[in-house]
Amino acid sequence: MTTPNEAAEAIYQRLADNIGAVAFTFDNEDFDAPDQWVRLTVLTASRVQETLGPIGSRRYFSGASILVQCYTRTDQGRQAADTLARTITTIFEGVSFSGVNCNNSITRESPPKGKWLQFVVEIEFTYDETR
Repeated sequence: MTTPNEAAEAIYQRLADNIGAVAFTFDNEDFDAPDQWVRLTVLTASRVQETLGPIGSRRYFSGASILVQCYTRTDQGRQAADTLARTITTIFEGVSFSGVNCNNSITRESPPKGKWLQFVVEIEFTYDETR
């Protein structure tokens, strides 16, 4: 059984365990940004009840997204942001862990804003919950 909170916690832990020396933050955290860093957000997308029955045995299928903003300084060039985005894709795309099933991803480039260049990686994932 995976609850929405358990899915998010598993995703946070996977990033922490696999990101290496890259600084990271999660939503709603204070953070002093270094030259390269990522911010991870889990966004719920859909939820469907798959089975009926008594409470405690109903199965729900949820779809959601992991949104990771990859930041580098504009004076570091595009390659640094692309490298961060590829690292995130490697960590999450096409893997399953702790009841979370990650699928395909897409990387979007954003125009530079101030001193930051941002690439955004979005990974779709699903999980099941029984309640």
